[in-house]
Amino acid sequence: MIRLVCVLLLIGSTASARCGGPSLRDRLTPAQTASLNIAAAAAPERMMLMQTTLPELLDGETWQAVVAAARARGLAVPLLAKFQPWLLVMALSAPPCAMGDLVSGAAGLDHMLMDDAARNQVPQAALEPWDMLLTAVEDISLEQQAGLLQLSLQPPDIQAEMFVALLDAYFAENLGEMTALSRLFADYAPGMDRARAQQLYQFSETLLLTDRNANWVSVIETAAAQNPKLFVAVGAAHLPGRSGLLALLSARGWQIEPG
Repeated sequence: MIRLVCVLLLIGSTASARCGGPSLRDRLTPAQTASLNIAAAAAPERMMLMQTTLPELLDGETWQAVVAAARARGLAVPLLAKFQPWLLVMALSAPPCAMGDLVSGAAGLDHMLMDDAARNQVPQAALEPWDMLLTAVEDISLEQQAGLLQLSLQPPDIQAEMFVALLDAYFAENLGEMTALSRLFADYAPGMDRARAQQLYQFSETLLLTDRNANWVSVIETAAAQNPKLFVAVGAAHLPGRSGLLALLSARGWQIEPG
């Protein structure tokens, strides 16, 4: 049991401006985006395939589905063949209806919060290094990445409806429904049986949510020990469940109350 020395306000944010999901660049500050550009130039193999191409990794039907999904979003098709699969997973996470917002630079709630903090000269700190995702995917085989890419290829109408449903659940503060919808979404992956789809979903959940939540608890508690009040904004999917931040902090002795 720890002694509470800080009032912690923890909220679940969204990177979406309206119906879309986040790209890698949507997660970054301008300074971090500059670092990403430098890293991409210094080590292109972190984002591009050096020894093979996507048409060689994927079966013909899946590759054609990737091309169709990219065209629907206005992405440059000639460059796709050399992209690392994980990078396309991020690019295709937003349905076609969201591309206008992404291209125009419309800010999601997370960036709105960061902008407000900057305007009010409130110090900001990250829960993890900006290149966490780049580092994490380096340990994932190309075959696993290809599976995650296939998992992201739901038909555009289903993808758009699912993102709208997720945002509806978000604004209704129904985080459990968001988790259930995300798991259900995996079942619509074309050309993939349900068992394989759920296995890949669990893998991505562990990589993007469970492991990061566990790492963030100590970061939050260290910051809480140094500040009488602390505002923490994380993606809403990081909050619910037995491995969510609310449960993890509760197990550490924090008193959890709705805001």
